[in-house]
Amino acid sequence: MVRTGFRTVEGAIEAEAAKVAGLTHGALLRIEDWSAQVPSVSGLEVLLLQPAQPNDQVLLEIAPAIADEYELVACFGAGPGLGQAQILLEGKRVGEPQSGASEQAGLSGEVVLQSGSFVPRPYVVSLRSLDGKPVALDYLRFRKIPAAGSGASGQ
Repeated sequence: MVRTGFRTVEGAIEAEAAKVAGLTHGALLRIEDWSAQVPSVSGLEVLLLQPAQPNDQVLLEIAPAIADEYELVACFGAGPGLGQAQILLEGKRVGEPQSGASEQAGLSGEVVLQSGSFVPRPYVVSLRSLDGKPVALDYLRFRKIPAAGSGASGQ
């Protein structure tokens, strides 16, 4: 059955559809449909990393469509039993750790990880569980930074 009428974020790289380039031995990946509990989830689903121990991670390959100035942003999942997530770009920590702990399922909104020039090539992004608890990622996105004086929002 094909589902229609769901929300997607323009330019989003859906975490559950991103190319997996690696996974820590013992960790598991699940794709979960969160659309019933979190109607604002992009593309219906999230990628859930179930680590075997702290600092387990999944490596994802993402790429911008064209060379430009971007903010790399992420939208994380939150809910009961979720832990601390950290994103690494090309092996370096970017952004602040994000707590997924919440009494109810929800989303973080877009969190800026890094700003700068990106070219159309694969970048390795790691989703890491800092505390050994599951972490959820809805999407990543290269959000264009408007040229100075353009008045555009970039979103």
